Amino acid sequence: MNISIKKYCFFFFFLFALAGSYAQTNTNTEIKELYFKIYYVYPKNDTMIVFIDGAKGLGVKKGDEATAYQAYEKTAENANESRDFKSIGSGRVVKSDSVIACMILLDNDNEKLRSGDMVALKVHIPAIANRSIFSQLAFNNIYLTNANRKKFYSLPNLVYNDGKNLEDSIYATMLKDCVDSYEMLKDMEGLPESVTGKMTEGSYAGKTVLEVLRDAKKTDIESFLKFVNDYPGKYMANDFKLNETFATWLINKAPISPTEIKEALFPIYKNKKLFLEKLALYKKRIVDDSYCLKFVADVEKYLAADDFINAANFNDFIKTIAYAVNDTGGKSLAWVYEAEINHKQNRYENAISLCDSAIKYAQQANQYEYELAAISKKIFCLYKTNQSTTAKILLKQFEDKLEAYKPKITTNVYNSNWQKRYEYAGSLYYKEGNYGEALALYAKLIQLNKGINSYGSIKKNAEYFTFIGQVNNDQGKPNNALDSFAKAAIIYRANLDSLNWAKVQNDIAYSYYLLGKYYQSIAHADSARQMLLFVGDDNNAGYSKSLTGSCYWELGKYDSAILAHKSSIALRKKANNALGQAKSWKSIGELYLKSGLKNEALAAYDSAAVFYLQLKDSSGLAETYNKKGNVFYNDENNKMAVEYFEKAKGVDSKSTVEALFNLGNAWYDIDSIKSRNYFMACMHLSDSTKNTGYLFEATRSLADLAYRSNNITGGNKLYKKCLDISKQLNTSQSFGDCMVLRGYGFKVQSELDSALYYYSKAIQVYDTISQSAVIWQLNNISEVNISMGNFPKSKEMLNKAIAMAQATNNNIAQGSSLEATSFLYGLTGEFEEGLKNSDSAIAIFTRSGNILRLANAYVSRGTLYKSMGEYTKSINSFLIADSIYIDQQVNEYRSTVSTDIGVVYFTQTDYVNALKYHRQALEQLKKGVVDENYLLAIGNIAEDLFYLKKYDEAEKYLIDVFPKAKEKKLNRIASGMALSLGKLYYETKKTEKALPYFEYAAEYASSSGEKEKAIEAFNYLGQINKDKGKTKEAKNDFVQATKIVEDYKIVSGWEPYYQLGLIYFNQNSFDSAINYFKKAVTLLDKNAENLYGGENARKIFNNDPRKSDLYNKITFAYYNLGNIKEAWAYANRSNIAGIKELSGSIASSSNNEEKNEALKKLLSMQQAKKALENTLEKQDGAAKAETLKKIEIQEANYNNFLQDVVEKYPELSIYFSKSNADEFNNYKSKIPADAAVLLYLLNNDNLMIFSLTNEKLSVDTMTVDVTPKINAFIDAIKNTDKQTGTGALAVRSEPVDEDEPASKAEFKDVSGDLYNILIATVADKIKGKKKLCIIPSGVFSNMPFQCLGKKTANNNFKFLIEDYSIFYTNKMSIFNNQDEEAKPNFASFAAFGVPDATLNYNIDEVKEIGKILGSDSTVYADARATESMAKQSLRQKKYIHFATHGVLNYSTDYSQSYLKLLPDKDTSNGNNGKLTMREIQSLGIRDCNMVILSACQTAVSKQLVKGWNISPANSFLVSNVKTVVASLWKVADEPTGLLMQYFYENLSSSASMDKAEALRLAQVKLSQNPRFSHPNYWGAFVLYGDWR
Repeated sequence: MNISIKKYCFFFFFLFALAGSYAQTNTNTEIKELYFKIYYVYPKNDTMIVFIDGAKGLGVKKGDEATAYQAYEKTAENANESRDFKSIGSGRVVKSDSVIACMILLDNDNEKLRSGDMVALKVHIPAIANRSIFSQLAFNNIYLTNANRKKFYSLPNLVYNDGKNLEDSIYATMLKDCVDSYEMLKDMEGLPESVTGKMTEGSYAGKTVLEVLRDAKKTDIESFLKFVNDYPGKYMANDFKLNETFATWLINKAPISPTEIKEALFPIYKNKKLFLEKLALYKKRIVDDSYCLKFVADVEKYLAADDFINAANFNDFIKTIAYAVNDTGGKSLAWVYEAEINHKQNRYENAISLCDSAIKYAQQANQYEYELAAISKKIFCLYKTNQSTTAKILLKQFEDKLEAYKPKITTNVYNSNWQKRYEYAGSLYYKEGNYGEALALYAKLIQLNKGINSYGSIKKNAEYFTFIGQVNNDQGKPNNALDSFAKAAIIYRANLDSLNWAKVQNDIAYSYYLLGKYYQSIAHADSARQMLLFVGDDNNAGYSKSLTGSCYWELGKYDSAILAHKSSIALRKKANNALGQAKSWKSIGELYLKSGLKNEALAAYDSAAVFYLQLKDSSGLAETYNKKGNVFYNDENNKMAVEYFEKAKGVDSKSTVEALFNLGNAWYDIDSIKSRNYFMACMHLSDSTKNTGYLFEATRSLADLAYRSNNITGGNKLYKKCLDISKQLNTSQSFGDCMVLRGYGFKVQSELDSALYYYSKAIQVYDTISQSAVIWQLNNISEVNISMGNFPKSKEMLNKAIAMAQATNNNIAQGSSLEATSFLYGLTGEFEEGLKNSDSAIAIFTRSGNILRLANAYVSRGTLYKSMGEYTKSINSFLIADSIYIDQQVNEYRSTVSTDIGVVYFTQTDYVNALKYHRQALEQLKKGVVDENYLLAIGNIAEDLFYLKKYDEAEKYLIDVFPKAKEKKLNRIASGMALSLGKLYYETKKTEKALPYFEYAAEYASSSGEKEKAIEAFNYLGQINKDKGKTKEAKNDFVQATKIVEDYKIVSGWEPYYQLGLIYFNQNSFDSAINYFKKAVTLLDKNAENLYGGENARKIFNNDPRKSDLYNKITFAYYNLGNIKEAWAYANRSNIAGIKELSGSIASSSNNEEKNEALKKLLSMQQAKKALENTLEKQDGAAKAETLKKIEIQEANYNNFLQDVVEKYPELSIYFSKSNADEFNNYKSKIPADAAVLLYLLNNDNLMIFSLTNEKLSVDTMTVDVTPKINAFIDAIKNTDKQTGTGALAVRSEPVDEDEPASKAEFKDVSGDLYNILIATVADKIKGKKKLCIIPSGVFSNMPFQCLGKKTANNNFKFLIEDYSIFYTNKMSIFNNQDEEAKPNFASFAAFGVPDATLNYNIDEVKEIGKILGSDSTVYADARATESMAKQSLRQKKYIHFATHGVLNYSTDYSQSYLKLLPDKDTSNGNNGKLTMREIQSLGIRDCNMVILSACQTAVSKQLVKGWNISPANSFLVSNVKTVVASLWKVADEPTGLLMQYFYENLSSSASMDKAEALRLAQVKLSQNPRFSHPNYWGAFVLYGDWR
């Protein structure tokens, strides 16, 4: 009996487990296993078709699972075996209409099914609470009859009607049958002693069987039926008479059933004393018949219903009994179930220790099945707690024990444990991401099951095919996965297994999703969902919804997508499935991640993480970390991304592979070496674990890095490897990725047509599977088109990308594409459009919460403003970005901002501030890391120091980092550093040290595409050879430079032509010299037309004295060839170039929008041409020829539009003038008859004086060292020792760094000497003239010609101004205006005298002038003398007078020199009381006749090294002011006031007098005052511009 009880025990475990697992599917029904008798058998191949009785009308369906049981048949061999039915096969219902038939596959070919054997079916029946014991008897096909063979109950009646009334009725009938049996037997003779004799043992001791029948009560029948129900084996499939079986039970001493013992002990088991007393009554029975095994059926029942409290209580009851009776097997079983209870509640660590206890007691009891069960449970819990190493060790022990126990366990137990062994091992390797091992193990499982060839094993293989498909999906092989899922689906459909078939449909749907076949995916997911809802599986129906939502998202149905995912969460919540809810939240996070909605994505992943934490699912949590890292990576917050990727790394192989790949991506733009190391680690781990998908991704990324570092051979090798892996994956996505990689490889080699081909091919592949991938390839194609100069095509691609990103709700792609378009508009000069797109990108990143992308968008905007020359706005944009970086604590990005701000200052030649920010950028970089960013930062600092002439410091930096840049093969950076070192040594006369650096720069700059650097390097090499007298070698160097210029249209490359011209000039080959000089001038003109200029060009172009020398040389060359007109033309062009240099950029004026728009269009056209020229550098062959054509067309369009603009706005002509000899007669004829123009040009010691009247152009030349004489002359004027007797004079200027005079030469001597050189030489040409127009250049720019004079008889002295009124100009165009100006209208006059304690006379000066002019109301000599009032006057008044301090900045930026006024109350608009020269130029002055600057030195320039006069006075001239009167040196306060009074008196007198004459007479009058007769007092003021 002991054995039979154990068998029944396990049978019931199985029964209750299945019942519990399906009980949740529908609240109105429950699943019960019902047993039906076979009445007919039909063999068919290796299966048997069996027909069963009694199942009709009970809801049996085709496909329901069936298990076949063979009835016990006593033989000599099995006499001592259990008399239970034996399971010999399984199958499914194949017919369920008028008859019920099942197809059964036998476990063993030697077994047979016969009529009378049984089939068990799991059937949905009405859920009835507290079913009677009769239902269970009927379910087990146990029927009791009365003496007449009539059954007391029927299965259908109990299935549908069981309840208290029916139960009482059946008991009453049974009791009556007992009494009837007694009446029938009481008088019968010959009855055995066992019936008539009194029983000596048991609960009925002292009574006979007949007496019990006579006196039977309900409790007696209940006890009997409980025994039958606990030991159903011999009672099943046969109808037994109640009286016979009841009497037999009595004769056998009425053994008490496990159920009765349980009912007696369970209520009192916690009352130790009472429990032990009562237990003594049952101890022997409990031990002998292993009743603890029977009790666990209740534990199974509670576990199936997730009733963990009752399960734990009942298991504690079993454990208490086992320990009380010392039942070692029972102890083991109790520990196993306690482990199961903990496992079910995700308390895996507890379960592991409990399994250890179970194993210990099972070994003591020789309970091999229990031991194996405990070991397998422990392995599972180790798997769940990621203790894979320990689990693998235990798996090996499990395998060894399984083989050792094989003779002691049944074949089914042996096979099922081998299945577990492979399943657990496969799951362990799968969880780790070791897909190769996992697949190998499941392949073994399939072979094992094929060998078993049972119905159950076939169905198991369907599970394993499903698993293999899931692994293939994870490997990135969805096509392979579909093959496996199809095999599983066939098995499930053939076996009519709707539930598992539906689950496989979900798997198929996911494969189609991965393939980008979204409609097919939706179709399979919908089929799955409908079936799953039908069978009551809400959890997997939720997964179907989740899949559908992901497909909707890809199809652009965003609202439907979100609703589907929320519906998924609701279904999984209803199913109380925490893991399912976690996965649904993860899917929602994935959607938000794809759309770039950062905050929403993070919130969704956080929700998923909550469930994973509850489940202690570290793998799921690691996956969430990887996803959150990708959210930050998408926002370009690599620091936070790395933090999350590192968290994901190391949990298991699967998450580690993904994390390593993600880390490679995160470091890609920061540290290419680190990035490569992570990709290598990912590749090796992927290869070892057979994770083909990530093996492909890592290999592709390594190829990308190889191409990026110009390792083309390495890149191509890896590309081929990618193609091979792609063939294994067999997916369109991987093939498309290969095409992108190939395109990138060609792009870095500048094989742009091939790059376009492969990018386009990738789009064709992606078009049906990934709109996101298409968008990024459109961006790639746009970049290539920019490189090819095809801007319309580039714009078309980006607009497509923007539209597609908007349609697919992809915020990241949309914002990035808008940024790219903004950059493109910057290239083409369409700045307004660029700003609009920048605004849109900023709005998208703000709305989507991508904070760092928002910051980076502001960086891009700052760069755009920098290109526009809007430097303040540029810096403000950079600072906004910086504030975001600070807020987000990503200091590593701040260095980029500091670098960019430094570049803005460098562009403005403010090297002090440039150095400050570049040093700040270096401080913000990570300490101790020598990477590309570090090297660039050092290079910037060194360049700043070089331009600040701090050569030693610059050298120290460059010498330190140049070898490091070479070592890292960063040729672009290294060539720039080499060039800087070469220049540094050249400037410090260390030519030999400079040479190797220039040679390195020339070689590597050219090969790395840095054409302008290569030109500069060849230039310096040529100069070094020229300095050494190696003319031939020098020519060769310069010619190499010009070849690059001509091949690539480098407009900044004028210098090599200049140098070649010099060589020929010095060889007196003037024709050749002119040829090269003119090419240089052409390029200079193009540079000057670049309204805003490029930074690199400006560094070379500005502050270069060779430009004025170029014009001088070409002038002298023409003169030496006898072409005086051309000589004059180029002398005049020199002045025009000087004015352009002074004017700088054409600033937009807010006063004339139409003019501003014209300027913007000019700029746009120039930028487009410049972009084409940049593109040309990367091209050759047909592409280059095509771009050259585009440049010609662009240039023609530009010139035509330029002509229209200059005609409409003549004041702009100076920016575009290119004076030539043909224009000579145009202005020669317009020079007044009483005027002569004198132009002085100095080339070394060769002086050339042009004298021009309306009659004749003449040139006089001489060799004279005139510069010292001029310096001595100016010093003599400025340094008089004359004593006035009035004390120290107040000075009206505060020069920042003016040089002190060097000598005190005798004035009459130096003045007379210069007079003889400069005036006497041309005396015959100017004889009879009354006006002299001086065009000053070079050393003559600051010289007061009016103070020149000659000694006369009696040692008297006559000044030039006594015979001529003198004025100065840089523009011959002043003679074009023939209209005589009417008498000045001083009603439109304003004078500014700023209150200042250091000035004694300036307030009186302006008031006195006001009295003279009769316009007191326009004199601002109080608090109204503000900067804003001055700006308003300059725009509205015709005459403005400034009597105020002038603060002159000579050292850094003359444009920051300013007139000192009072600040406005509100200075936020820039009115801080400093009216700078740059502000003057941007005022948009339209109709101002004259500005008088009675502040000191407002006409002086310290820019003479350039050869051109650049002074504050000229700032007004180029700002549309016709005439400017200003001073050349420090002016005493009193004589200045007097001079100004005399000047205004002359202008306002009744006599008609021009401005130049009015100034001359004022100076004469002042000089007649004995106190102020020295020219120091009257000679400082000069008149520029229109003399009339």
